[in-house]
Order: sequence, then structure tokens, then C-alpha cells
Amino acid sequence: MTSLAPGKLILTGEYAVLRGHSAVTVSVNRYVRSEIKQKTIQKSYFLQEVVAAMALEFGSRDKSVDVARAVACDSRLFKEGDQKLGLGSSAAVTVSAIHAVLTSSEKSTELPLVHRLAHKAHRDAQKRLGASGSGVDVTTATFGGVLQVKGSGDDTPCVFNRSSWPKDLYVSFLFLNQSASTPHFVKSFIEAGDKTKESIVAIGKASAAFYAAIKDQNPLLAIQAFKNSFEALKLLENSAAMKIIPPKVHVLAQKASELGGAFKTTGAGGGDVAIGLFDSAANLKRFNLEAEVAGLQLLPLELENLGVHQEQ
Repeated sequence: MTSLAPGKLILTGEYAVLRGHSAVTVSVNRYVRSEIKQKTIQKSYFLQEVVAAMALEFGSRDKSVDVARAVACDSRLFKEGDQKLGLGSSAAVTVSAIHAVLTSSEKSTELPLVHRLAHKAHRDAQKRLGASGSGVDVTTATFGGVLQVKGSGDDTPCVFNRSSWPKDLYVSFLFLNQSASTPHFVKSFIEAGDKTKESIVAIGKASAAFYAAIKDQNPLLAIQAFKNSFEALKLLENSAAMKIIPPKVHVLAQKASELGGAFKTTGAGGGDVAIGLFDSAANLKRFNLEAEVAGLQLLPLELENLGVHQEQ
């Protein structure tokens, strides 16, 4: 039995989600695969915390603890070559591992339980690594789809709203051919303190407008809100002296605007995957050609409505 958890992208609300605002996330059709192999000493902090989560939830002598020591995860699809794509591999590993252990231990795999256990396990592993996060990647890997997610900032799982992607909003996934270090950017953001206050309000406002447009199935308003999110991100970059937006993204954002669309980084920025949004398939195609000429790699990703599930 194999459990699959999808990758995620944070489209809007990046950084602001760490200050009480909501982010808009989507899951995509690349998966971490987890299955039970043989009992071993887990080397990954995230898988060690999966073992700990089972012991805390069901007792140290429960079958699930031994099963957790035997879970193995394959996250190769979250990379292009040897470069990570920024699809939330640690969250998807944690979520798929929790699901696989619960399944093999003949326990409930209801998503709220998976979410709660995975949120704490992932958060505890991040603490051991000296990092901290919002938890939105765990929520997206668990439930999948198009979500508006608000982080709790503690061991309480994130809360979220769900919508569907507008039919006439066309999306392009482009790899910037450089991987980013989310902990590095988050550390710089935290150190910037109150200097980021104005930009965070702007990012949060743009993210709320983006989700409202998605919910209303309005591509034009979604594109405008996505543009506003990019402008707010530039404000954060300047106020915090952080190099979030690679030069090519600035150039291509202008080209996207000329074609009636919008283009911006996802997540912490600095690299990984950027997103183009258009209300015309023809203009999306034209933009993709421009992006490839500029050296970006078009990824064959698709939006995914499924969260963690058992492979059929």
C-alpha cells in the first residue's frame, strides 16, 4: 500500500501568513510516495517526528510506532535534476508518511486526524532544524485543491477555506533554474522586524482580493490581484533589503502585463517556481515562449484537487 501526498505552491500571501494573514495555496500533480518497508532507524528529523507523533497519539507500545519506524518516502518528483522545485517536500513527506502509517496500522485515515498529526510532527522537526513555518504546506498536502489558509503559529493546525480554480484562468508553471532556501529568507524577514509592516499589510490585502476573485470565478480580477501581490512583494523586498525577486522575473512580469496577464514568484521567492496567469490561452502560449527564450523551464505541472490518498 502506497500513500501519495501532492506538492504545493503558495501563490499569494507569502510572508504575510507568518503575521496572521491568509495565503492562497494550490496543490500540484507531483507526489511524495510513502510505503512501509522494513524497520530501521529513521535519519530524517521529519520521519523521526512521525514516530514520535504515533507514540504520543496511541501510546509507545502501539503497533503504529513500529510501523512508523519502517516507513520509507520517495520525493524525487519534487526535483528537476538535482535542484529542488520548492513544492514543499518536507511537508508532503510528513503527510504521506503519517497517512501510510495509519493505513498500515489499521487506524482511521480521516484527513483531520492526518492533518493534526502531520502539523505537529512537521512543526517539531522544523524546530529541531532551527526553522519555523506557518504550516500552510502541511494543510495543502493534506487536503489538496485551491485553498485560502491561515496559519496558527503554534501546534494547532491551520484553518482554511476551499474554492475551485476559475475555468478561464490559465496558469503557467516556470522553473527559474535556481533553488531557494526558505529558512534563509524567513530568517531575514524576521530580522527586518517592523520595517516590513507596511508591505505585509499590502501583501495580505492583495492575497485576500486574489482569493475573493478566485471564489467569484473572475479571471480578470484574479490577474489584477496577482499583479498587486507582486507589487506588494517588491515593497517587501525593498523594506527588508531581501533579494526575493530574481531580475528575470521583473522583466517577464512586464512582458506578462503587456499580454494582459501577471507573473510572480511563489513562496519565499528567490528561485524555485514562478507562476504566470492569463485569461487567454493564446497569450499564455506567447508568454511561455518568451519565458523559455529568457532561460526559464516550462514545467508540465497541473493543478491537483486531491490531497493525501492511497494509490489505487
